Amino acid sequence: MLTFIVFIIILGLLIFAHEFGHFIVARWCGVKVEEFAFGFPPTLWKKEYKGTVYKINILPFGGYVKMLGEDKKLKDPEAFTSQKARKRLLIVISGVIMNVLLAYFILVIGYLVGMSPVTLDPATLGGKQTNQVVIASVETGSPAESAGLKSGDLINGFPSAEKFADFTKEHQGSSVTLNISSGQENRQVSVKLRSDPTKTALGVGLGGQGTEVRLGLGGALVAAAREIGGFIVLLAKFIWGLISSLFGQGKIADSAKDIAGPIGIYNFTSQAVKLGFVYILQWTAILSLNFGLLNILPFPALDGGRAIFILLEGVLRRKIVKEEIESIIHMIGFAILILLMIAVTFREVIYFTTH
Repeated sequence: MLTFIVFIIILGLLIFAHEFGHFIVARWCGVKVEEFAFGFPPTLWKKEYKGTVYKINILPFGGYVKMLGEDKKLKDPEAFTSQKARKRLLIVISGVIMNVLLAYFILVIGYLVGMSPVTLDPATLGGKQTNQVVIASVETGSPAESAGLKSGDLINGFPSAEKFADFTKEHQGSSVTLNISSGQENRQVSVKLRSDPTKTALGVGLGGQGTEVRLGLGGALVAAAREIGGFIVLLAKFIWGLISSLFGQGKIADSAKDIAGPIGIYNFTSQAVKLGFVYILQWTAILSLNFGLLNILPFPALDGGRAIFILLEGVLRRKIVKEEIESIIHMIGFAILILLMIAVTFREVIYFTTH
C-alpha cells in the first residue's frame, strides 16, 4: 500500500508540474485556459473557477491543458493561435522547463540532506562524504536477519558492492563488526558470517552503492545543475543509440529492453521505498527529467512535435499546415504513443508473470 501511495504521489507531482508549467505561462501570455486536467477521462471531479474548468480524471497516466483556439484558428485575442510564434513556443516548452526545474529542486534537497551522486564523481564534489552500500533485501534465516539488519539499512565504509563482497569473502566463517546506519541512527553490529561457499556470507542483497555526499547550499546548487547536465548527456546517448541501431542495423538495440512502462516504474518505485527517503527523492528527480526531456522529442503529440511546427512557422513566416491538419497529425501521434505504451506494458506483464 505504501508503494502505491508513493507511486501516485510521484506520478501526480510530475504531471502537475508539467501541466502547471503550460497553464501558468499560457495565462501569463494572455491565453485563455478552458480546462486544466489531471489524468484522462472519465472525470471524477470538476470545478469551474474564473473561466477555467479544473478536472481530476480517473486515469492518472497524464494530464492536459486545453487552451482557447488551440486546435483551430480563432479571431480572439485570448486564443492560442492568435499569439506570436515566440509566445506559443514558450507555452509549449514550459511543461518541460517545469519538469527540469522540479528535478533540480529535488536534487538540491538531496545534496543538502546527503545522497549518492547519480552521474557525478564524488571526488569532484567535496563536502562531507561517507562510503556506503545499501541493503535491498535480507535472506530468511541468514546471519543478517539474526543480527537485525533490514532492507534500507546502510553499511558504511564500503565504496562499492564489489568491495563489500571481497570483504565478506575474506572473512567467511569469522565474526565481523559492521557500521550500520538506519535513518539518523548509527550503530555497530557484530555478526558471524557463513562459511558455506554456496551461499552469500552475510545473506543480503545490495540494491545501491556509492558515496553519500552532503553539501552546503552553494555546493548543492552547483552539484544539482551538474547532475542534470550529466543526465541529459546520458539520455541523449541512449536515444542516439536507439536511433542509430534502428536505421543503421535495421533493428532496435538491446538497450531498448531496459525501457520501462507503468509496471516497471512501479517496481522501481517499490525498490526506492524500501531503500528510504533519499532514494525516493533521487528516483523522483530521474523520472521528472525523463518525463520532461522525452516530451521535448520532435514527435507528433509531444511538446517537441508541437514546437517543431511553431519553429518552422517562425522561420518560414507562414503556417506550413492548417491548424486542423496539425491537430490530426498530433492525434495520430498520440494514438501511436498509446499503442507503444500498451506494447511496453504487455511486455512487462509477460516478463513479471514468468520471472
